[in-house]
Amino acid sequence: KPAGSSSVFIVSMGVLRCEFSVVIFLVKDIPGIPEGLDIMERNRSSVELCWSKPLRDGGAPIESYVIEKSEGRYHIWTPVDEISAMRFNYRVTGLLEAHRYSFRVAAVNSAGIGHWATVKVPVISIRLKCALSPLFVQT
Repeated sequence: KPAGSSSVFIVSMGVLRCEFSVVIFLVKDIPGIPEGLDIMERNRSSVELCWSKPLRDGGAPIESYVIEKSEGRYHIWTPVDEISAMRFNYRVTGLLEAHRYSFRVAAVNSAGIGHWATVKVPVISIRLKCALSPLFVQT
C-alpha cells in the first residue's frame, strides 16, 4: 500500500457467487516541516539559509520551497522567493544594518504549502564599526 493511501474492501455476495474488490484511495496531504533550518553565513546585507527536506512529503512529491522574512518584532511575514525542490539553501539579500530579522521556509506539494520551519533566533545583521577619522599632524 503506497504511503498516504487508504484501502477499502468491497464485498458483494450473491446466491451463486462471491466477489470482492479492493479500492485504493491516494490521500494527499501537505508536506511536513523542513528539517534543520539554520543560518549558514551572514554579512551586513544578506544571510544564507540552509535546510533539509521534510521527513514527510504528504504523499506527493515536493515541488518547491517558499521563503519568507519578518522584520522587527511584529511578525508580519513577507514573501522572499519560491525556489526549486532540488535546492536546500537560499541567500536573502537586501537586508539593512542594525535590523532584526526572522526567516521561515515551507515545502510545497500538489496539496499546498506545508508547515513552516522558522529560524530559532532572529538574526540581527552585522553593524559595521565607523571608520576612524584620519589624524592630521601639523608640521
